[in-house]
Amino acid sequence: MNKHALRPLAAALALAFALPALADKQLGEVTVSSGRSVGAKPVLRDEIVATESIGARELEKTGATMLTEALDKRPGISVQTECSICNVRNVVLNNLPGRYTTLLIDGIPIFSSVSTAYGLDSVNLGGIERIDISRGAGSSLIAPEALAGSVNIVTRRPLKDEFMANQQFGSFGQWNTDLFGAKTFTGGALTANFSHNQHDTVDGDGNGVSEYTGFKRNMGGLGFFVDDIGGFKLKGRLDVVDEKRMGGAMGTDYSGVKASMSGNPFDWSKGRNGSPDRNGWIDPSTGTVIPYTDGRGGMSEIIFTDRQQFISSATRKLGEGSLRFAVGYARHKQDSFYEGSYYKADQTQYYLEASTQQPLGATLVTVGTTYRYEDLSSVGSAYDNTTGTSTVNDGIDNYKYRTPGVFLQAYRALLDGVVELNGSVRYDQHNIFGGITSPRLNVLWNHSHELNSRFAIGRGFRAPTSFFEQDHGILATSAKWAPSPLPVRKPAPTCASITRPDHGPLCCAAPGPARWISTSSTAPTATTSTVPAS
Repeated sequence: MNKHALRPLAAALALAFALPALADKQLGEVTVSSGRSVGAKPVLRDEIVATESIGARELEKTGATMLTEALDKRPGISVQTECSICNVRNVVLNNLPGRYTTLLIDGIPIFSSVSTAYGLDSVNLGGIERIDISRGAGSSLIAPEALAGSVNIVTRRPLKDEFMANQQFGSFGQWNTDLFGAKTFTGGALTANFSHNQHDTVDGDGNGVSEYTGFKRNMGGLGFFVDDIGGFKLKGRLDVVDEKRMGGAMGTDYSGVKASMSGNPFDWSKGRNGSPDRNGWIDPSTGTVIPYTDGRGGMSEIIFTDRQQFISSATRKLGEGSLRFAVGYARHKQDSFYEGSYYKADQTQYYLEASTQQPLGATLVTVGTTYRYEDLSSVGSAYDNTTGTSTVNDGIDNYKYRTPGVFLQAYRALLDGVVELNGSVRYDQHNIFGGITSPRLNVLWNHSHELNSRFAIGRGFRAPTSFFEQDHGILATSAKWAPSPLPVRKPAPTCASITRPDHGPLCCAAPGPARWISTSSTAPTATTSTVPAS
């Protein structure tokens, strides 16, 4: 027999016996993509703003338990902790202050400066499809206040029944529990998620004052997706947040810390560059000790947050384009204690949107209208550590803003897609600051498949809101918008003054919290900026 004839038969037998083993090995994920080359027919799209996306798989690999952890340490993004006691955080884009970065959920802006201050840590990552980070002025058509950029959290529509449970433990009492479940049905899906996060206060230098704020946070949410209801594709989510955090004094004795406003429980001689005396600081002009006598409460900040929010959007095909409706609602309550001063805020927000996107020849046009409502009602008292007394300052930053607006955007590709243009303009009629026009222009030049250049310029508007823009300093003054000048407080001997034209110098004297020394009763002004985007 010809032995060459046996070779195909032997190969077939070997393959047959190997099939069960091969069946256990699945081919890894294969992605085939083709970037549009210069000269190819351009595809109409609504945005050419530089956007970076963080997908669900990448979020899972990072082990992030909250939004700030997912964004931190990424190129061009800085998550800054702006208070060493309460650990309030902000996302910094394009090196602009965090208040110029807008947080959106499914393209709906439902966060304010009050809710963003501590709310960045209270965004549940369960059921997220991706996080889109857009940089530059005018990065968001519906949020003119996004002068630095925007962070948009996009929820995922489940395609099958799911259940996920994740448990993490760590040092310093770290405990993270994340649960996510999804139930699909014909034409839709329902989701539910729950997250519990906690961490102890951490004192790294042994002086008794924490460098990392302790917290206990519970977050829950329900989501729904309907693929076709009257021709609309509907989705929405309801989220609830309850958080308690304290920095400064160690532990979780919130009421005990608030009541402790005398004596010195700390050792100021500990740690790097500590004081020569454990009881306080040294006055360099006299060499004498400035004793600390404000107890645990005088160096502590306690914030309780209670928040409920609901967002929903509906989209459908309309002619050759699309039609979109969106609604958002948020109720945010904050009960806080800042080194002897009390501040309670109650805020309500509404957002309504109707827009359509239609191709007109080679141009894609988007037109729409929005209505935004935001109010804030606060009560509080300011503590004076020099006298040990408190002054009532209810309504110190109350406001009620109503802002209807309209917007128009056009996209067009030129020179067979070598150059792409995206221009827009929106007009907002603010009930306090009147009409504001916010234009923007984006240009994308595709040199090759691997290389392109971008140019963007935009103008945005942001109305003044709460005391968080002043880093709690407003609490130590009387009403911000008082009808008459406020008394000037003399700084302590070691005060370092930083002058602001609208609030006077910031007293950074120790002991005691920093406080603005009011020099006038000038009413607040809106922030309007023109910022080139990179």
